[in-house]
Amino acid sequence: MPTVRRVYALEYVATLLGEDLEMLEAIVSNDDNLTYGSIVGVCTGPDESSTSLTDDGVDELSRMITCARRSPAEWTSSSKASSATRKSSIASTPKSRGNNRAVTLVRWGGVGNLKPI
Repeated sequence: MPTVRRVYALEYVATLLGEDLEMLEAIVSNDDNLTYGSIVGVCTGPDESSTSLTDDGVDELSRMITCARRSPAEWTSSSKASSATRKSSIASTPKSRGNNRAVTLVRWGGVGNLKPI
Protein backbone atom coordinates (compact mmCIF):
# COMPACT_ATOMS: atom_id res chain seq x y z
CA MET A 1 0.00 0.00 0.00
CA PRO A 2 1.42 3.41 -0.94
CA THR A 3 1.99 6.07 1.67
CA VAL A 4 -1.10 8.18 2.34
CA ARG A 5 -0.17 11.81 1.91
CA ARG A 6 -3.61 13.41 2.09
CA VAL A 7 -7.20 12.53 2.83
CA TYR A 8 -10.45 14.16 1.73
CA ALA A 9 -13.38 14.75 4.09
CA LEU A 10 -16.45 12.90 2.83
CA GLU A 11 -18.37 16.19 2.65
CA TYR A 12 -15.73 17.56 0.28
CA VAL A 13 -15.75 14.34 -1.78
CA ALA A 14 -19.51 14.76 -2.25
CA THR A 15 -18.86 18.28 -3.57
CA LEU A 16 -16.01 17.14 -5.84
CA LEU A 17 -18.06 14.32 -7.34
CA GLY A 18 -21.35 16.26 -7.38
CA GLU A 19 -23.02 13.45 -5.42
CA ASP A 20 -25.42 13.26 -2.51
CA LEU A 21 -23.59 13.09 0.83
CA GLU A 22 -26.08 10.57 2.26
CA MET A 23 -25.43 8.20 -0.62
CA LEU A 24 -21.67 8.41 -0.13
CA GLU A 25 -22.07 7.89 3.63
CA ALA A 26 -24.12 4.75 2.93
CA ILE A 27 -21.45 3.39 0.57
CA VAL A 28 -18.49 4.03 2.87
CA SER A 29 -20.35 2.92 6.02
CA ASN A 30 -19.41 -0.59 4.89
CA ASP A 31 -15.65 -0.48 4.46
CA ASP A 32 -15.82 -3.66 2.38
CA ASN A 33 -17.17 -1.51 -0.50
CA LEU A 34 -13.74 0.09 -1.07
CA THR A 35 -10.21 -1.29 -1.00
CA TYR A 36 -8.67 -1.77 2.44
CA GLY A 37 -7.05 1.48 3.61
CA SER A 38 -9.09 3.78 1.34
CA ILE A 39 -11.45 4.84 4.14
CA VAL A 40 -9.84 6.72 7.03
CA GLY A 41 -11.45 7.75 10.30
CA VAL A 42 -10.20 11.14 11.49
CA CYS A 43 -10.54 12.11 15.15
CA THR A 44 -11.79 15.66 15.46
CA GLY A 45 -12.27 15.73 19.23
CA PRO A 46 -12.38 13.47 22.28
CA ASP A 47 -15.65 11.81 21.22
CA GLU A 48 -15.91 13.02 17.64
CA SER A 49 -14.68 11.69 14.34
CA SER A 50 -15.32 12.07 10.63
CA THR A 51 -14.87 9.84 7.64
CA SER A 52 -12.30 10.68 5.00
CA LEU A 53 -11.05 9.01 1.84
CA THR A 54 -7.55 8.71 0.41
CA ASP A 55 -6.81 9.74 -3.20
CA ASP A 56 -7.25 6.11 -4.24
CA GLY A 57 -10.50 5.91 -2.30
CA VAL A 58 -11.94 8.93 -4.12
CA ASP A 59 -10.94 7.44 -7.49
CA GLU A 60 -12.39 4.04 -6.61
CA LEU A 61 -15.64 5.55 -5.34
CA SER A 62 -15.97 7.64 -8.50
CA ARG A 63 -15.44 4.55 -10.70
CA MET A 64 -17.96 2.58 -8.62
CA ILE A 65 -20.65 5.23 -9.09
CA THR A 66 -19.86 5.58 -12.82
CA CYS A 67 -20.23 1.81 -13.33
CA ALA A 68 -23.51 1.80 -11.41
CA ARG A 69 -24.91 4.50 -13.69
CA ARG A 70 -23.94 2.84 -16.99
CA SER A 71 -26.13 -0.25 -16.79
CA PRO A 72 -27.33 -2.81 -14.27
CA ALA A 73 -25.49 -5.58 -16.16
CA GLU A 74 -22.18 -3.72 -16.06
CA TRP A 75 -22.66 -2.93 -12.36
CA THR A 76 -23.31 -6.62 -11.62
CA SER A 77 -20.24 -7.82 -13.51
CA SER A 78 -18.09 -5.08 -11.97
CA SER A 79 -19.21 -5.87 -8.43
CA LYS A 80 -18.72 -9.62 -8.97
CA ALA A 81 -15.17 -9.04 -10.25
CA SER A 82 -14.45 -6.75 -7.32
CA SER A 83 -15.92 -9.27 -4.90
CA ALA A 84 -13.75 -12.07 -6.30
CA THR A 85 -10.66 -9.89 -5.95
CA ARG A 86 -11.53 -8.96 -2.37
CA LYS A 87 -12.18 -12.58 -1.38
CA SER A 88 -8.71 -13.52 -2.56
CA SER A 89 -7.13 -10.64 -0.63
CA ILE A 90 -9.08 -11.13 2.61
CA ALA A 91 -6.35 -13.44 3.91
CA SER A 92 -3.90 -10.55 3.75
CA THR A 93 -6.21 -8.24 5.72
CA PRO A 94 -4.75 -7.70 9.22
CA LYS A 95 -8.07 -8.25 10.95
CA SER A 96 -11.74 -8.47 10.11
CA ARG A 97 -13.06 -5.15 8.82
CA GLY A 98 -16.45 -3.57 8.70
CA ASN A 99 -19.87 -4.79 9.53
CA ASN A 100 -20.31 -6.61 6.20
CA ARG A 101 -23.49 -4.69 5.46
CA ALA A 102 -23.93 -4.42 1.71
CA VAL A 103 -25.21 -1.22 0.15
CA THR A 104 -27.59 -1.49 -2.78
CA LEU A 105 -27.98 1.48 -5.10
CA VAL A 106 -31.18 2.04 -7.06
CA ARG A 107 -32.07 4.52 -9.78
CA TRP A 108 -34.53 7.28 -8.88
CA GLY A 109 -35.69 10.67 -10.12
CA GLY A 110 -34.22 10.54 -13.62
CA VAL A 111 -31.27 9.31 -15.60
CA GLY A 112 -28.14 8.57 -13.61
CA ASN A 113 -29.53 9.45 -10.20
CA LEU A 114 -28.77 6.87 -7.52
CA LYS A 115 -29.76 6.50 -3.90
CA PRO A 116 -29.01 3.87 -1.25
CA ILE A 117 -31.82 1.62 -0.07
